[in-house]
Amino acid sequence: MLWVGPDHPSYRLLAELTHAVRDAWQEGFEHARHGAAEDNPYRY
Repeated sequence: MLWVGPDHPSYRLLAELTHAVRDAWQEGFEHARHGAAEDNPYRY
């Protein structure tokens, strides 16, 4: 396990990335929950 504390130079970047992934997942979850069609261009 890798621990990156608030004093690490990359902490802010990793925190923003984590937040962006969480927001993207939540947006997809809500989209599907409301009965929207699946928007996955990579599915065959």
